[in-house]
Amino acid sequence: RGYGSVHLPCQPGRYKRTIRLYCPLSSSPLTRLLGAIFGNPAQLVDPRLAAEADGREVVRVQSGGKVQVTFEVLLKDTEA
Repeated sequence: RGYGSVHLPCQPGRYKRTIRLYCPLSSSPLTRLLGAIFGNPAQLVDPRLAAEADGREVVRVQSGGKVQVTFEVLLKDTEA
């Protein structure tokens, strides 16, 4: 459970990728405690931040585990 990003392959075929997930942490211990009690953890205001490099270094995170995904990439109606 969390955020992660991966580059999508451009060539046709089957690809397996492992995505490392991370969860943002609240900056305040009180907010972190209330989030744990009520089951409402901290979330990114802009989810695009997970895929961009700019600004990610200032976000406190903890590991959220890993997920393995399989991509089936096909090309259709492409000109040579």
